[in-house]
Amino acid sequence: VVLLSLIPAAPALAASPTERVVMDYLAAWNMHDASRAAGQLAYDVQYVEPGTGRMLAGRDATRVAVSANFMNAAPDAIWMLRGHHLVDGDKLAFEWEFSGTNTGIWPNGTAPSGKHVVLHGMSIFRVVDGKIVYQADYFDSVEAMKSYNTM
Repeated sequence: VVLLSLIPAAPALAASPTERVVMDYLAAWNMHDASRAAGQLAYDVQYVEPGTGRMLAGRDATRVAVSANFMNAAPDAIWMLRGHHLVDGDKLAFEWEFSGTNTGIWPNGTAPSGKHVVLHGMSIFRVVDGKIVYQADYFDSVEAMKSYNTM
């Protein structure tokens, strides 16, 4: 025990640049700040839209179609990691839980239900030069339709 106390503590490992960018993006979502979230995206970001599989191109299109719309649909939403995220160089993936009260119109045009919404899914990111250049989100579409109040 005495010998172990003489060994200096290992310094905490700093988050990788990829982790810092994605965690800042997540924090901006949880501050309900679509502009700040968009600031983490490259101008030519590619975003795979959940539900449709459609590829959106560019920061502005992604901010309008995704961030602003979801933040409008559930203004009190929290987007949280579930478990540990995986990092491989410029790539990061994690499972998540998105929860909030549906008081605004959903991105698909569905009227608000007033219900508390909980969605589970996964996101994959690629970060280059300090910006997200690719994001794909996947979630349980049956769970989403229940949240959209269509089931």
